[in-house]
Amino acid sequence: IFGFNDLTCAMLELDDNHRLAAPGRLMGYSSYGKYNKKIRDWLEKNNWYSDHWKNPTQLFKDIKKEFGLNIRKFDLKNQFFMDIAAVCQKEFEDRVYNLVLKFQKETGSTSLYFSGGSALNINLNTRFEFSEIFNSVFVPPCCSDTGLALGAISIVQKLRGGTVKKHSPFLCSIGVEEKKVVKLPEVLIEEIVDRLYREEVMGVCIGYSESGPRALGHRSLLAIPSSVKMYDRVNTDIKKREWYRPLAPIIIDELAEMVFPNSTKTDLSKYMLCNFNVSKEWKKKIPAVVHVDGSARAQVIYKGDKQLEPIYQILKRMWEKYEIPCLINTSFNGPGEPIVHTDENAISTAKNLGINFVLLDDKIVDTADNEK
Repeated sequence: IFGFNDLTCAMLELDDNHRLAAPGRLMGYSSYGKYNKKIRDWLEKNNWYSDHWKNPTQLFKDIKKEFGLNIRKFDLKNQFFMDIAAVCQKEFEDRVYNLVLKFQKETGSTSLYFSGGSALNINLNTRFEFSEIFNSVFVPPCCSDTGLALGAISIVQKLRGGTVKKHSPFLCSIGVEEKKVVKLPEVLIEEIVDRLYREEVMGVCIGYSESGPRALGHRSLLAIPSSVKMYDRVNTDIKKREWYRPLAPIIIDELAEMVFPNSTKTDLSKYMLCNFNVSKEWKKKIPAVVHVDGSARAQVIYKGDKQLEPIYQILKRMWEKYEIPCLINTSFNGPGEPIVHTDENAISTAKNLGINFVLLDDKIVDTADNEK
Protein backbone atom coordinates (compact mmCIF):
# COMPACT_ATOMS: atom_id res chain seq x y z
CA ILE A 1 0.00 0.00 0.00
CA PHE A 2 2.99 2.33 0.24
CA GLY A 3 6.00 1.68 -1.93
CA PHE A 4 5.10 -0.92 -4.53
CA ASN A 5 1.42 -0.22 -4.98
CA ASP A 6 0.20 0.47 -8.52
CA LEU A 7 -2.01 3.33 -7.37
CA THR A 8 0.63 5.28 -5.46
CA CYS A 9 3.23 4.78 -8.19
CA ALA A 10 0.84 5.93 -10.90
CA MET A 11 -0.31 8.86 -8.77
CA LEU A 12 3.33 9.98 -8.33
CA GLU A 13 3.97 9.54 -12.08
CA LEU A 14 6.41 6.67 -11.57
CA ASP A 15 6.59 3.79 -14.02
CA ASP A 16 7.20 0.15 -13.20
CA ASN A 17 10.98 0.62 -13.26
CA HIS A 18 10.96 3.34 -10.60
CA ARG A 19 8.87 1.81 -7.82
CA LEU A 20 11.72 2.19 -5.33
CA ALA A 21 11.36 5.97 -5.62
CA ALA A 22 7.77 5.87 -4.39
CA PRO A 23 8.18 5.63 -0.57
CA GLY A 24 10.29 8.76 -0.11
CA ARG A 25 8.16 10.83 -2.45
CA LEU A 26 4.89 9.59 -1.00
CA MET A 27 6.08 10.42 2.52
CA GLY A 28 6.79 14.04 1.57
CA TYR A 29 3.63 14.40 -0.51
CA SER A 30 1.39 12.95 2.21
CA SER A 31 1.98 16.00 4.40
CA TYR A 32 -0.17 18.04 2.02
CA GLY A 33 -3.19 15.86 2.65
CA LYS A 34 -5.57 15.07 5.51
CA TYR A 35 -6.57 11.66 6.76
CA ASN A 36 -10.06 10.71 5.64
CA LYS A 37 -11.62 7.51 6.97
CA LYS A 38 -14.09 7.32 4.10
CA ILE A 39 -11.21 7.32 1.63
CA ARG A 40 -9.37 4.75 3.74
CA ASP A 41 -12.35 2.36 3.84
CA TRP A 42 -12.93 2.81 0.11
CA LEU A 43 -9.28 2.03 -0.67
CA GLU A 44 -9.29 -1.05 1.54
CA LYS A 45 -12.54 -2.29 -0.02
CA ASN A 46 -10.84 -2.05 -3.42
CA ASN A 47 -7.60 -3.71 -2.27
CA TRP A 48 -5.84 -0.33 -2.40
CA TYR A 49 -6.03 -0.52 -6.22
CA SER A 50 -2.92 -2.69 -6.21
CA ASP A 51 -3.65 -3.75 -9.81
CA HIS A 52 -4.47 -0.26 -11.09
CA TRP A 53 -2.27 -0.56 -14.17
CA LYS A 54 -4.28 -3.56 -15.40
CA ASN A 55 -7.40 -1.41 -15.56
CA PRO A 56 -6.35 2.27 -15.30
CA THR A 57 -9.79 3.75 -16.00
CA GLN A 58 -11.62 1.89 -13.21
CA LEU A 59 -10.19 4.11 -10.45
CA PHE A 60 -11.66 7.30 -11.90
CA LYS A 61 -15.04 5.64 -12.47
CA ASP A 62 -15.05 4.54 -8.83
CA ILE A 63 -14.09 8.04 -7.63
CA LYS A 64 -17.06 9.47 -9.54
CA LYS A 65 -19.40 6.84 -8.13
CA GLU A 66 -18.17 6.96 -4.52
CA PHE A 67 -17.35 10.66 -4.06
CA GLY A 68 -19.13 12.43 -6.93
CA LEU A 69 -15.85 13.86 -8.22
CA ASN A 70 -15.37 14.10 -11.97
CA ILE A 71 -11.63 13.35 -12.05
CA ARG A 72 -10.20 11.95 -15.26
CA LYS A 73 -6.46 11.92 -14.58
CA PHE A 74 -3.91 12.19 -11.83
CA ASP A 75 -3.11 15.72 -10.68
CA LEU A 76 -0.80 16.10 -7.69
CA LYS A 77 -2.25 19.54 -6.96
CA ASN A 78 -5.71 17.98 -6.47
CA GLN A 79 -6.59 17.73 -2.77
CA PHE A 80 -8.22 14.34 -3.27
CA PHE A 81 -4.91 12.74 -4.24
CA MET A 82 -3.14 14.54 -1.41
CA ASP A 83 -5.67 12.96 0.96
CA ILE A 84 -5.06 9.51 -0.56
CA ALA A 85 -1.36 9.98 0.20
CA ALA A 86 -2.15 11.00 3.79
CA VAL A 87 -4.30 7.91 4.20
CA CYS A 88 -1.51 5.68 2.87
CA GLN A 89 0.99 7.26 5.27
CA LYS A 90 -1.22 6.72 8.30
CA GLU A 91 -2.13 3.18 7.28
CA PHE A 92 1.54 2.34 6.84
CA GLU A 93 2.44 3.88 10.20
CA ASP A 94 -0.37 2.12 12.03
CA ARG A 95 0.38 -1.30 10.60
CA VAL A 96 4.12 -1.22 11.29
CA TYR A 97 3.65 0.44 14.67
CA ASN A 98 1.14 -2.19 15.80
CA LEU A 99 3.36 -4.99 14.54
CA VAL A 100 6.35 -3.67 16.49
CA LEU A 101 4.13 -3.18 19.55
CA LYS A 102 3.09 -6.84 19.26
CA PHE A 103 6.74 -7.94 19.17
CA GLN A 104 7.59 -5.69 22.09
CA LYS A 105 4.89 -7.29 24.24
CA GLU A 106 6.05 -10.76 23.27
CA THR A 107 9.73 -10.10 24.01
CA GLY A 108 9.57 -7.51 26.77
CA SER A 109 12.31 -5.58 25.01
CA THR A 110 13.01 -2.06 26.25
CA SER A 111 15.08 -1.10 23.18
CA LEU A 112 14.26 -0.95 19.50
CA TYR A 113 16.74 -1.39 16.66
CA PHE A 114 14.74 -0.48 13.59
CA SER A 115 15.98 -0.88 10.04
CA GLY A 116 14.97 -1.96 6.57
CA GLY A 117 13.26 0.30 4.08
CA SER A 118 10.48 1.09 6.55
CA ALA A 119 13.02 2.86 8.76
CA LEU A 120 13.45 5.51 6.07
CA ASN A 121 9.95 6.72 6.89
CA ILE A 122 10.75 9.70 9.09
CA ASN A 123 7.22 10.13 10.45
CA LEU A 124 7.18 6.52 11.65
CA ASN A 125 10.63 6.86 13.25
CA THR A 126 9.45 9.97 15.07
CA ARG A 127 6.38 8.16 16.34
CA PHE A 128 8.52 5.34 17.75
CA GLU A 129 11.06 7.72 19.31
CA PHE A 130 8.51 9.76 21.24
CA SER A 131 5.99 7.00 22.02
CA GLU A 132 7.71 6.11 25.32
CA ILE A 133 7.23 2.42 24.51
CA PHE A 134 11.01 1.94 24.41
CA ASN A 135 13.76 3.36 26.58
CA SER A 136 15.90 3.75 23.47
CA VAL A 137 15.30 3.71 19.74
CA PHE A 138 18.16 3.28 17.30
CA VAL A 139 17.87 3.60 13.54
CA PRO A 140 21.14 3.25 11.63
CA PRO A 141 21.94 5.93 9.05
CA CYS A 142 22.31 3.15 6.49
CA CYS A 143 18.71 1.99 6.56
CA SER A 144 17.30 -0.47 4.03
CA ASP A 145 18.80 -3.94 3.76
CA THR A 146 22.29 -2.70 4.69
CA GLY A 147 20.97 -1.70 8.10
CA LEU A 148 19.38 -5.12 8.50
CA ALA A 149 22.72 -6.74 7.68
CA LEU A 150 24.50 -4.65 10.31
CA GLY A 151 21.88 -5.69 12.85
CA ALA A 152 22.38 -9.37 12.02
CA ILE A 153 26.16 -9.04 12.27
CA SER A 154 25.83 -7.29 15.62
CA ILE A 155 23.66 -10.08 17.00
CA VAL A 156 26.19 -12.72 15.97
CA GLN A 157 29.01 -10.69 17.50
CA LYS A 158 27.13 -10.42 20.81
CA LEU A 159 26.25 -14.13 20.82
CA ARG A 160 29.93 -14.94 20.39
CA GLY A 161 30.73 -12.92 23.48
CA GLY A 162 32.13 -9.93 21.63
CA THR A 163 31.33 -6.25 21.96
CA VAL A 164 29.63 -4.06 19.41
CA LYS A 165 30.92 -0.53 19.10
CA LYS A 166 29.10 2.39 17.58
CA HIS A 167 30.80 3.74 14.48
CA SER A 168 30.59 7.02 12.69
CA PRO A 169 28.49 6.84 9.48
CA PHE A 170 31.53 8.05 7.54
CA LEU A 171 32.85 4.62 6.64
CA CYS A 172 33.35 4.61 2.87
CA SER A 173 37.08 5.10 2.33
CA ILE A 174 37.56 3.15 -0.90
CA GLY A 175 39.32 5.37 -3.42
CA VAL A 176 39.46 8.35 -1.05
CA GLU A 177 42.03 7.07 1.44
CA GLU A 178 43.97 10.35 1.36
CA LYS A 179 40.98 12.57 2.12
CA LYS A 180 40.72 14.02 5.60
CA VAL A 181 38.64 16.12 7.98
CA VAL A 182 40.55 19.11 9.32
CA LYS A 183 39.82 22.26 11.27
CA LEU A 184 39.37 25.15 8.84
CA PRO A 185 41.40 28.37 9.12
CA GLU A 186 39.38 31.44 10.09
CA VAL A 187 39.98 33.21 6.80
CA LEU A 188 38.46 30.29 4.91
CA ILE A 189 35.45 30.15 7.23
CA GLU A 190 34.83 33.87 6.67
CA GLU A 191 34.89 33.42 2.92
CA ILE A 192 32.49 30.48 3.11
CA VAL A 193 29.89 32.15 5.34
CA ASP A 194 30.04 35.39 3.33
CA ARG A 195 29.46 33.52 0.09
CA LEU A 196 26.64 31.47 1.54
CA TYR A 197 25.05 34.65 2.87
CA ARG A 198 25.17 36.03 -0.68
CA GLU A 199 22.99 33.06 -1.63
CA GLU A 200 25.69 30.97 -3.24
CA VAL A 201 25.43 27.18 -2.98
CA MET A 202 28.36 25.16 -1.68
CA GLY A 203 29.22 21.52 -2.26
CA VAL A 204 31.07 19.67 0.50
CA CYS A 205 33.45 16.77 -0.12
CA ILE A 206 35.49 16.13 3.01
CA GLY A 207 36.93 12.96 4.52
CA TYR A 208 35.30 9.59 3.92
CA SER A 209 31.75 9.44 2.55
CA GLU A 210 28.56 8.53 4.36
CA SER A 211 27.06 5.07 4.49
CA GLY A 212 23.38 5.17 3.69
CA PRO A 213 21.20 7.45 1.54
CA ARG A 214 21.45 10.60 3.68
CA ALA A 215 24.05 13.33 3.23
CA LEU A 216 25.29 14.05 6.75
CA GLY A 217 27.92 16.72 6.15
CA HIS A 218 30.68 14.97 4.21
CA ARG A 219 28.96 14.84 0.80
CA SER A 220 26.42 17.62 1.16
CA LEU A 221 25.08 20.66 -0.63
CA LEU A 222 24.74 23.61 1.77
CA ALA A 223 22.86 26.89 1.33
CA ILE A 224 21.10 29.45 3.50
CA PRO A 225 17.43 28.69 4.30
CA SER A 226 16.30 32.31 4.55
CA SER A 227 14.03 32.47 1.52
CA VAL A 228 11.67 30.38 -0.59
CA LYS A 229 13.87 31.39 -3.49
CA MET A 230 16.70 29.30 -2.06
CA TYR A 231 14.37 26.31 -1.73
CA ASP A 232 13.47 26.68 -5.41
CA ARG A 233 17.09 27.01 -6.46
CA VAL A 234 18.37 24.00 -4.51
CA ASN A 235 15.36 21.70 -4.79
CA THR A 236 14.07 22.53 -8.25
CA ASP A 237 16.86 24.15 -10.27
CA ILE A 238 19.84 22.16 -8.96
CA LYS A 239 18.41 18.87 -7.70
CA LYS A 240 15.46 18.72 -10.17
CA ARG A 241 13.24 17.33 -7.41
CA GLU A 242 9.46 17.52 -7.18
CA TRP A 243 7.83 20.61 -5.62
CA TYR A 244 6.33 18.66 -2.71
CA ARG A 245 9.60 17.25 -1.35
CA PRO A 246 11.12 19.01 1.67
CA LEU A 247 14.71 20.09 2.19
CA ALA A 248 16.36 19.34 5.52
CA PRO A 249 18.33 21.69 7.80
CA ILE A 250 21.62 21.14 9.61
CA ILE A 251 22.25 22.93 12.90
CA ILE A 252 24.68 22.94 15.85
CA ASP A 253 23.59 21.59 19.22
CA GLU A 254 23.73 24.96 21.02
CA LEU A 255 21.01 26.36 18.75
CA ALA A 256 18.99 23.24 18.02
CA GLU A 257 16.41 23.44 20.81
CA MET A 258 15.74 27.10 20.08
CA VAL A 259 14.76 26.33 16.48
CA PHE A 260 13.77 22.64 16.52
CA PRO A 261 12.47 21.72 20.02
CA ASN A 262 13.30 18.18 21.21
CA SER A 263 15.93 17.69 18.52
CA THR A 264 18.75 17.16 21.03
CA LYS A 265 16.70 14.63 22.99
CA THR A 266 17.24 11.84 20.48
CA ASP A 267 20.27 10.44 18.68
CA LEU A 268 18.12 10.04 15.57
CA SER A 269 18.72 13.73 14.86
CA LYS A 270 22.42 12.98 14.32
CA TYR A 271 21.46 10.99 11.25
CA MET A 272 18.56 13.09 9.92
CA LEU A 273 16.07 10.35 10.79
CA CYS A 274 13.48 12.20 12.87
CA ASN A 275 11.00 15.05 12.40
CA PHE A 276 10.71 18.08 14.68
CA ASN A 277 8.23 20.94 14.73
CA VAL A 278 9.86 24.24 13.89
CA SER A 279 9.54 26.94 16.56
CA LYS A 280 6.88 29.49 15.69
CA GLU A 281 9.30 32.43 15.82
CA TRP A 282 11.62 30.76 13.29
CA LYS A 283 9.20 29.46 10.67
CA LYS A 284 9.18 32.65 8.60
CA LYS A 285 12.93 33.16 9.00
CA ILE A 286 14.01 29.81 7.56
CA PRO A 287 11.22 28.94 5.06
CA ALA A 288 13.43 26.83 2.79
CA VAL A 289 13.62 24.03 5.38
CA VAL A 290 10.08 24.18 6.82
CA HIS A 291 7.78 21.52 5.36
CA VAL A 292 4.11 22.22 4.68
CA ASP A 293 3.15 20.62 8.02
CA GLY A 294 5.51 22.92 9.95
CA SER A 295 8.13 20.26 10.57
CA ALA A 296 11.78 19.79 9.61
CA ARG A 297 14.00 16.71 9.38
CA ALA A 298 16.84 18.40 11.22
CA GLN A 299 20.36 17.06 11.59
CA VAL A 300 22.05 18.17 14.80
CA ILE A 301 25.84 18.19 15.00
CA TYR A 302 27.72 18.46 18.25
CA LYS A 303 30.72 20.39 19.45
CA GLY A 304 33.65 18.01 19.80
CA ASP A 305 32.61 15.74 16.92
CA LYS A 306 35.87 15.72 14.97
CA GLN A 307 34.22 14.13 11.94
CA LEU A 308 32.03 17.22 11.49
CA GLU A 309 34.28 19.93 12.89
CA PRO A 310 34.47 21.98 9.63
CA ILE A 311 30.67 22.04 9.32
CA TYR A 312 30.35 22.97 12.98
CA GLN A 313 32.77 25.87 12.44
CA ILE A 314 30.78 27.14 9.45
CA LEU A 315 27.42 26.92 11.22
CA LYS A 316 28.70 28.59 14.37
CA ARG A 317 30.20 31.48 12.44
CA MET A 318 27.05 31.83 10.30
CA TRP A 319 25.08 32.36 13.50
CA GLU A 320 27.61 34.76 15.06
CA LYS A 321 27.95 36.91 11.96
CA TYR A 322 24.51 36.78 10.32
CA GLU A 323 22.18 35.25 12.93
CA ILE A 324 21.26 32.44 10.56
CA PRO A 325 20.95 29.36 12.81
CA CYS A 326 21.01 26.55 10.25
CA LEU A 327 21.70 25.70 6.64
CA ILE A 328 19.95 23.68 3.97
CA ASN A 329 21.62 20.28 3.83
CA THR A 330 20.87 17.93 0.95
CA SER A 331 22.80 15.22 -0.82
CA PHE A 332 25.53 16.21 -3.27
CA ASN A 333 24.37 14.56 -6.48
CA GLY A 334 22.50 15.25 -9.65
CA PRO A 335 19.10 13.77 -10.56
CA GLY A 336 19.31 10.00 -10.97
CA GLU A 337 22.97 9.94 -9.94
CA PRO A 338 24.69 8.48 -6.86
CA ILE A 339 26.06 10.82 -4.20
CA VAL A 340 29.53 12.09 -5.19
CA HIS A 341 32.49 10.21 -3.75
CA THR A 342 35.84 11.56 -4.96
CA ASP A 343 37.07 15.13 -5.39
CA GLU A 344 36.86 14.64 -9.13
CA ASN A 345 33.22 13.55 -8.83
CA ALA A 346 32.47 16.58 -6.69
CA ILE A 347 34.01 19.11 -9.08
CA SER A 348 32.43 17.69 -12.24
CA THR A 349 29.00 17.37 -10.61
CA ALA A 350 29.21 20.90 -9.22
CA LYS A 351 29.97 22.25 -12.69
CA ASN A 352 27.10 20.31 -14.24
CA LEU A 353 24.59 21.42 -11.62
CA GLY A 354 25.61 25.08 -11.39
CA ILE A 355 26.91 24.91 -7.82
CA ASN A 356 29.05 27.94 -7.02
CA PHE A 357 31.94 26.39 -5.14
CA VAL A 358 33.11 23.21 -3.44
CA LEU A 359 34.93 22.62 -0.17
CA LEU A 360 37.48 19.86 -0.70
CA ASP A 361 38.80 19.03 2.78
CA ASP A 362 40.58 22.34 3.53
CA LYS A 363 40.42 24.22 0.23
CA ILE A 364 37.81 25.86 -1.96
CA VAL A 365 37.38 25.21 -5.67
CA ASP A 366 35.29 27.70 -7.64
CA THR A 367 32.91 26.31 -10.24
CA ALA A 368 30.71 29.35 -10.87
CA ASP A 369 32.30 30.06 -14.25
CA ASN A 370 30.82 26.79 -15.47
CA GLU A 371 27.26 27.31 -14.31
CA LYS A 372 24.59 25.93 -16.57
